[in-house]
Amino acid sequence: MQPQVTQSAPAPQPDPLADWEPQDIAARLAGGNIRWGVVTTLIVLIVGALGLTYWVYQRTTARDDMPIEVSLGDDIDGLLASLGSLETLNDALIAETPGLENMDIGEVDTAARQLFEAGGALPESQTEARYLAAGAAGSALDGVRLAGDARSYLLAVAPILDNPVLETDPSVIALDDAVRAFGDWQLWFDEVRTALPDNVLSDSTEQLDVLSGDLTSILGDYIDGLREDDQAAAAAAVDELSSRLDDVHAILDDSLGRTRDLVGQRIRETREALAQLQGL
Repeated sequence: MQPQVTQSAPAPQPDPLADWEPQDIAARLAGGNIRWGVVTTLIVLIVGALGLTYWVYQRTTARDDMPIEVSLGDDIDGLLASLGSLETLNDALIAETPGLENMDIGEVDTAARQLFEAGGALPESQTEARYLAAGAAGSALDGVRLAGDARSYLLAVAPILDNPVLETDPSVIALDDAVRAFGDWQLWFDEVRTALPDNVLSDSTEQLDVLSGDLTSILGDYIDGLREDDQAAAAAAVDELSSRLDDVHAILDDSLGRTRDLVGQRIRETREALAQLQGL
């Protein structure tokens, strides 16, 4: 028989919460590491950021809904009003109107660039308006370039296409003087010709180049006629030069006509794009 073991009850344990008393939460926080100034600043910044985001959203939404005539109206009107000066210059390219060099188309350039910039500033939601504004401005600027280049070319070339004054009577001009007169004109002709820009009325430039290569032969015939006391032969050489210059002038007129058609087309394209913009 085994002896009985008597288990004693466990000794009572102290209550860990016996000494706890509720405390004011504010007092506990106040005694911690939280800085209320920083917290307040963060709250203000967050509220301000939310407010700014909402304001930007409202502004963007309002701009997206803005009618085209409000945002581009002045720029459209400005370009439309300026196109008349481009049309005037374009008409004068054929008639070689006096004062051609003083016809100003700078306002067309300025107005087209302003419309381009204004169109680019439109919101992406107005894609059609942005596209039309860019198209109108591009057509106008191309017309300005074409007309301006043609005007500069014409003003440079027209004087050298006038028939030079060359004496054909052997009795009134010495050979040296005749050679010098022809040579001075030829030098001027080639100085103008070689200074012409590429890709501007190139048909005319090609014919000027051809004529330049033949001037030495024409000069030889002219001087031979004077040396041989043959006024008819000298006059025939001068007539040959005049005829060749007239041929170049005719080709120039044709080239200017094609350029004028292109400028007119650019003007029509500009007006059509502006009309579509006004209809949005």
